[in-house]
Amino acid sequence: MTDRRTAIKSAALAGFLENGYAATTITQIGRKSGSTVGSIYHAFSGKAAIAYEIWMDGQPEDFATVMANASNKPRKAIAALIEHYLNWGWSNPDLYRFHRDLMMRSKSDPDFAPLTVEIETQMRECAAIFQTWVNDGGIQDVDWSVASALIFGPADHYLESSAGKNDDLAATLANAAWQGLKPSKNDNAQTDKKNKKDKGGKKSK
Repeated sequence: MTDRRTAIKSAALAGFLENGYAATTITQIGRKSGSTVGSIYHAFSGKAAIAYEIWMDGQPEDFATVMANASNKPRKAIAALIEHYLNWGWSNPDLYRFHRDLMMRSKSDPDFAPLTVEIETQMRECAAIFQTWVNDGGIQDVDWSVASALIFGPADHYLESSAGKNDDLAATLANAAWQGLKPSKNDNAQTDKKNKKDKGGKKSK
């Protein structure tokens, strides 16, 4: 069963990339994988389930884990996120294209509700870690949706251009993202004021 599932997913990914998700049929996937339509439906509930499993198998390491491993150092975390994302995209160009397409599709296609839940869960985990950096004064107080656009947006633009691997790019993009997100003097002053107030409140108790 494992070999059959792998063959079905490989055939499906090839079809999705060549013809697009909507135009790829279960019959075509069966023909490419040497499987009957019945055996495909025995292994998966449908085309969306195949796509979802390809997504889960091939996604990069969880971003929240990369952030947490940076020991509460926002600049280090941003650099690690960008380097990790670029290297994954360069090493898996087909999966990268598929992931981008599925992310767009999940916003409007109810068949991809499980994928939407997965993406939202990951984003909440990242946002929670980012907020601890904000609270500590280590980064600007902006919404995670804004921060993630600054961190991943330029990397996506480069990966979508198919320009090929550039060993210096990660450091360049990390520095640019940090310039946009590093805390201002006013942010640090507000954090110091808040910390003093919190300490004062604890002592009075």
